[in-house]
Formats: sequence, C-alpha cells, structure tokens
Amino acid sequence: MGSAVNIALPSIAADFDLDAVSLSFVASSYLLGTAMFPIPFGRISDIYGRRLVFTIGVAAIFTGVALLAVLNVRFLASNRAFTFSNPAALCTGSTFASLARGSVRD
Repeated sequence: MGSAVNIALPSIAADFDLDAVSLSFVASSYLLGTAMFPIPFGRISDIYGRRLVFTIGVAAIFTGVALLAVLNVRFLASNRAFTFSNPAALCTGSTFASLARGSVRD
C-alpha cells in the first residue's frame, strides 16, 4: 500500500484497542486518498494555477500531520484520508514539463 503506517498497525491496534475492521480502515484510507484525487486536483490546478494548488496542498499536509498527532482514534482514518489525498495536489504541477502540457505531437 505504500505507507509506513502498515508497519505500525500492530502497535496501533494494541494502543487504541482496535478490531480488524477499524484497523483496515486506517490502512486503506491512504490508498483511497491517493488514488481518488489526482484528476480533480489536476483540473483545479489548470483553473487556479499550479503554484496556488501546490501551496495549498503543502499547507494541508502540514495541518493534517499536526492533527494526526493530537486526534483520537475516531478521527484517525478520516484524517489519514484527508492528509494523504493532498500529495495529489503536489504532483499535479510536476507531472509534465510546462511546455509539453496540452501539446499534440504527431
């Protein structure tokens, strides 16, 4: 799944007294967030500018990580989905070179 939290899942389950279903939401929220948002963030960055979307994405990641440190287990899965949907905002500006965007080559 591509997340370091998978290594810590047994410790998270023991500390927060989670069952397997709740633990699976914690693990799969990362995958859901990173798979669902690249296309919408790409469109938003086309409309509002890549620099603005990048800046908002960085600020949202820092906010989400800070909230992960203080929130309880009820918000763990939803906050992970919020936090890790924002790297899609960071990738929209660096996917293609600026001159190659929107050009058709035969």
